[in-house]
Amino acid sequence: MYKKLSRLVFCLVVVQTSLKLWAITPGDYRISALQEASNKNYPKAIDLLKKQIADDSSLTEAYLRLADFYSYNKSLQQGVTFFQKAGQQNPENPHTYLGLAQLYHHTKDAQNTFKNCKLALTKGSTSPYLVDLLVKSALQLKKRNELAKILRATQKHAAQKHLYDLGYAIWRHEVKNHKKAKSTILDYLDKRKDFYGHKVLGDIEQTASNFQESNRNYRSALKLSKDISQHSSIEIFKSLAANFQALGKPDSADFYFREGLELAQKTAARKEQLEISQAAALFYRHLRMYQKMADACHEAIQVALAINELDYLPELYHDLGYAYEKMTDSERALKYYSLTLKKTEGARNSSLTSKTFLAIGRIYLNLSDPDQAFEYFNQSLEIAKKAGHSNIQYLALLKIADIHKSREEISAAKSAYRKVLRYAQRTQQHSLTETCFIKLSDLYLQPSNVVLKSATYYLNMADALAHQTFQLQFAANHRWMQGKIALQENEIETAEVDFWEAIQLGKEAGSYMSVIAGQAGLIRTYLAAGIPEYAKAYSDSVLISLNNFLDYCFEENSSEFFDLLEDVFIPAITAYSNVGDLSKIYETNEQYKAMIHDIALSTSKYKIKSGMADSLKWRFDLKNKETRDRWQALWRMWNTDQQDNLDWVAKIKSEIDSLNLAKQQQLANIMLRYPKYKIFKPTAETLPELQTKLRQLNGTFIHYFIADAATFITVITKDSIYCKRVNVRATYLETLINKISPFINGKDAPADFGMNPFRLDVAGQVYKLIFEPIKEWISPQNTVIISPDGILSRLPFGALVTNLEALTDNYDFNYANFLIEDFVISYIPFAGFLTLPNSGNKEPHGTLIAFVNSTESAISSSESSANHPSNGKANSRSDENYLKMISSSFGKDKTELYSGEAATKVRFIKESPDYQIIHLALPHILDERSVLYSKLYFSDPAGENILETHEIFNLKLSADLLILSHESKFENSAEGSLSGLLNAANFAGIPSIVTRIWETPGANSPEIFENFYLNLKLGLSKAEALQQAKILYFETINRNPLYWAPYLLHGDPQPMAFQSNSKYWVIYATLLGLTVFITLMVWQFLKIRKESSLEAKSA
Repeated sequence: MYKKLSRLVFCLVVVQTSLKLWAITPGDYRISALQEASNKNYPKAIDLLKKQIADDSSLTEAYLRLADFYSYNKSLQQGVTFFQKAGQQNPENPHTYLGLAQLYHHTKDAQNTFKNCKLALTKGSTSPYLVDLLVKSALQLKKRNELAKILRATQKHAAQKHLYDLGYAIWRHEVKNHKKAKSTILDYLDKRKDFYGHKVLGDIEQTASNFQESNRNYRSALKLSKDISQHSSIEIFKSLAANFQALGKPDSADFYFREGLELAQKTAARKEQLEISQAAALFYRHLRMYQKMADACHEAIQVALAINELDYLPELYHDLGYAYEKMTDSERALKYYSLTLKKTEGARNSSLTSKTFLAIGRIYLNLSDPDQAFEYFNQSLEIAKKAGHSNIQYLALLKIADIHKSREEISAAKSAYRKVLRYAQRTQQHSLTETCFIKLSDLYLQPSNVVLKSATYYLNMADALAHQTFQLQFAANHRWMQGKIALQENEIETAEVDFWEAIQLGKEAGSYMSVIAGQAGLIRTYLAAGIPEYAKAYSDSVLISLNNFLDYCFEENSSEFFDLLEDVFIPAITAYSNVGDLSKIYETNEQYKAMIHDIALSTSKYKIKSGMADSLKWRFDLKNKETRDRWQALWRMWNTDQQDNLDWVAKIKSEIDSLNLAKQQQLANIMLRYPKYKIFKPTAETLPELQTKLRQLNGTFIHYFIADAATFITVITKDSIYCKRVNVRATYLETLINKISPFINGKDAPADFGMNPFRLDVAGQVYKLIFEPIKEWISPQNTVIISPDGILSRLPFGALVTNLEALTDNYDFNYANFLIEDFVISYIPFAGFLTLPNSGNKEPHGTLIAFVNSTESAISSSESSANHPSNGKANSRSDENYLKMISSSFGKDKTELYSGEAATKVRFIKESPDYQIIHLALPHILDERSVLYSKLYFSDPAGENILETHEIFNLKLSADLLILSHESKFENSAEGSLSGLLNAANFAGIPSIVTRIWETPGANSPEIFENFYLNLKLGLSKAEALQQAKILYFETINRNPLYWAPYLLHGDPQPMAFQSNSKYWVIYATLLGLTVFITLMVWQFLKIRKESSLEAKSA
């Protein structure tokens, strides 16, 4: 609280001093000039300042700002002419020469800057800023003797005497004589307490890393309102931010950057705005706040273009490309890296050019395009060679070697690695040397080139380096790799010793990867030794370690040789399978899929504007760093001379527990305020929690886990758990599934489409492999909720054939029985998705809103039709017709349909929050590698037609269901991209999505959606509504799965409650009940009265 109040008071002081400087007086045109300049109306601002100078020629700031505005307006020659004429009219006015010096300073003309600064001093100027400009231009021109003479001359005039010490302090600071600079400026401050003196002392203390003392002087400067300079105030904000960054206080640093930017914008200080934006971008890069980094770069670029500071652009474009690369936005990253290359075209030997080629190569490598990557790495290598940038040169060569290795070009890879190794040894870069040794060792462990003797040789070399350089983390890495070699040689005891040593050394060095790898190695060792109980025990240990340290274990170099799936999860599941621990198999499945989900969406937080995303990220990073430091301290206790210090061990363990508790509380507080943030830190659903949920859903959950040599299938019912290992290799399963139809692997229809639509025989084989073995455990009345893995994410399980033997040929559709006829099926990435918060943000007013877009209108101005996802196949007229029919069934007042040019992104964002169902008949691309940048193509004549996944996170929707009725064009794998879309939908308030995983040419199957909506209105669950719609379609129209199978439901399978309709039904039922009740009462009353009358008569 105290810090917040002090910042508020400090901000008020700055505002107060700013107002004092620019106080409005009669005839004062400066405020108006600033307002015009902030609106980029520089000609008007120039005219106003000219009037100000004509009224009062003594205001230094007016001349400086006038020079700035001439520069920003790109009318430098006009400015020079004005100041020269003003000098001729009033040759004794020093401010004229100061303005001219400032103008030349903008053009980087040091000679004329120095000349006019000298003239201004000669004419009696007392401006500290003038002295700063004089000293820096003189040093640039190497005019030290003349500078000394000018400064001595200031001592002859009483009004200028103080400038002597100030000038020498700045001079000594610039030449890095900080001790004398500090002594000089202290002498200056003894005689004169002013803003500039404290600013310079703050700069000196900052250079000496005395950040607290530097801050004290910067604050003192800002409190001194006399002769304050707005531009220097902005520089102080930037310096304060840098100090707090160095002190490890990012909150404060962020505060001062924002204050500096705000002041620069208000005072039209464009050059200072440019510089502080660039500094802020580097600050956000350090904190890994990549969205804020991108925003700062964009702002700096706009300012640089506006004021013609084009020299800044190459670095800014490169930084912007880097920010997007870290956010996995490959498209934008490539765009800005390409702009960097364009801006550095004249300097082909520049370090920035070679770095940019290296970065582009990195992106193409991540995009699984090694050929393009190889080309860019080679260009980076050649430029770095010519320019003598050795470090970049060998980094590029290392990447080239990796590509050779992936291509199994062993000789070329070995040659490249050795070149990098020689460079690393020559320059004593121990980390790079160790990396080369490990890579060379791993090269000889490749299946096509196993030479255990060579692998051991390079590992021994690496081990010797680790001992020479006292790098324990290197030695830890080597031990577990030696353990791998020993396992390959079937030396079980040696492998056990190596893995134990890897764990011990990893603990001592704080190498999480080595600890985890050692534990994982012991699983394999005990499996090979036939001791399943030990293998199970180490499976438990490694999964706990992985859960604790996943956030930072992959920062280590060794992570590239360690595959989580192959080295941890598959051995763990095998170990649990061997001892029959089915619940542990389920938990391992959950942990793996939740972890992959977490990694895939790790950059989502950078793109969300609705909460504390960036702050959340670095706060957890800081807590993780503290925890890691404490673990390292604890692990060092295992050294023989300290292991008996039980009190100290207990103290550190207590600190670790406290840090973990603090992280949990921090996360809990965030979840309390923003419940949907659970999406970014999903927890694997425990077995009892899942079974409770299955009772509510009347469902059965199936986990598929595809290993290299086998597929594990775990079935969980409301009160039981089963597991089946199917001995089918992953490659065989993928080949088999792709044979079912060319559409499953994302290919277009073959030329003989009519002759080869859908292979029932292969669909039957897949059924026998992955579903028939578990069918007995599933009740037909249950909803089957499938968590697929790998290629199974593209498989429509409902199209699997259950009666293969009864068919006469491979295309006997009329007599084929499909799995969908036996079971209701839906899909989720993992069980934890069932408990993610996904309720709508408000009660919707309408039932259905639909957007229909043709292929032509979906193509943005930057894309060609050849690259468009629909590729000319979409039939928008058919979509529009059947959606009109569906809309009429809900009632015109409850539905809205937009097609053609009306189906815009802006309208979707504005109107969709009011509807229960959102139906998008739009082309779209889902990409696993860039899950935040999957694209939906709306119509928009202005070109703003693409909605990306990360933008959905920032919407507040109330729908229960999102339907993507056009083909979901997958790039790479469906699994990650659907997980990203599901997350975005969940966060925005939508629990379920229907997608279409392929598009059948000439068939939109509108009847499926018509019946699907009808079934929803009748109260069926979403999963059952889709099942019955498909069954009705193939019983009445076409049994070929090509036409009905691609529609899949992901997410919550439960029924929809049509709020508005049900409300009216409640009213009608209530009125009807009241009417019946009153009628009965009246009838009873009349009956009693009649009986009483009869009794009276008879009496």
